[in-house]
Amino acid sequence: VGAVYRYSFLWSRENLAGEVSGRKDRPTCLLIRSVDNPDILVLFPITSRSADELEYGLRIPDAECRKAGLASPAWIVMDELNLALASDPLDFASLTPIGEFSLGFREILLARAKAALVARRAKITKRNPEVAQP
Repeated sequence: VGAVYRYSFLWSRENLAGEVSGRKDRPTCLLIRSVDNPDILVLFPITSRSADELEYGLRIPDAECRKAGLASPAWIVMDELNLALASDPLDFASLTPIGEFSLGFREILLARAKAALVARRAKITKRNPEVAQP
């Protein structure tokens, strides 16, 4: 966990409009793997557009961008996520990560993700029908 992949992230607004695949491959952080079912992946989008105005958006520090193979500046959106299955990796551009975040930064991201989920602010898009919602 904490690895960054190129992934066809499907935003909730695109999903609500009936789209079934993301419009482009983007850097995405695999932050959580389900303890109950390690096949379930929880993915958060990374963007070059400022997400400072978002309650759960977080600017990625330059040092973390370098570790993760990202151009700086970059933000991670913590209140929008995709649930996917590791056994069905079709939306990954590659199964090789482009980089990964440090343990300390992963802990910050996990706390921010947990806050969004507890506050019921996270928009969850299931990429596979058989994925159970957390």
